[in-house]
Amino acid sequence: MVAGTGPSGSTRCRQSGKVALVVTVCKCRWAETSLAVAGAAALWLAGGCIAPGGDTKAALTDLEQAPVVAPAGRWRARLSLAAAWPEGVATCLNDSCDLIVVRTPSEWAAVWRTLGAGSCPAAPDLSAGAVVGLSARLGEPADGSWPLELTAARVDQGLGLLWWQIEAGLYHPVAGPSFVDLAYVRGLRQVRGVYIGPESFLLP
Repeated sequence: MVAGTGPSGSTRCRQSGKVALVVTVCKCRWAETSLAVAGAAALWLAGGCIAPGGDTKAALTDLEQAPVVAPAGRWRARLSLAAAWPEGVATCLNDSCDLIVVRTPSEWAAVWRTLGAGSCPAAPDLSAGAVVGLSARLGEPADGSWPLELTAARVDQGLGLLWWQIEAGLYHPVAGPSFVDLAYVRGLRQVRGVYIGPESFLLP
């Protein structure tokens, strides 16, 4: 199932039992959560493929001053448990989240096939930017809401810094399809860093 608006390398990480660590918290944004919520988020993000580090913030300081680029051409999808991302488009951030970067029309078509969304819409202008996404295994929000969104992007000379926000709230601890949030970012060629709520990831 895919919903979208706008124009138109690693394999996927192992499935993790960490979805069971998602707990009941008040329905609010990451920036407004209590210490208890922050602790739950730390458990959820721990033990991953690219470990957040204390030096990440300093390394990304320059990019945090780069021009803001409004995400465009948004798509939302669910990735089935049996599916695996095409080689070269996914980078595992931790046991729950994969970063997706699509730079060519062939990669876009392969991602669309993986999502099982039927006919592939026309790709955005990938010669002038890239489609980025976050694939997150979260369980199921009890209120049925969509739980993640790319909220900001900064780009300087092709290098990008991305911010995703994940809703805190009541999640049923089930091993269901991943939530996939995709957006086109003009001018982006390489993702240098990712923020997911309070956690940051520096990419090589």
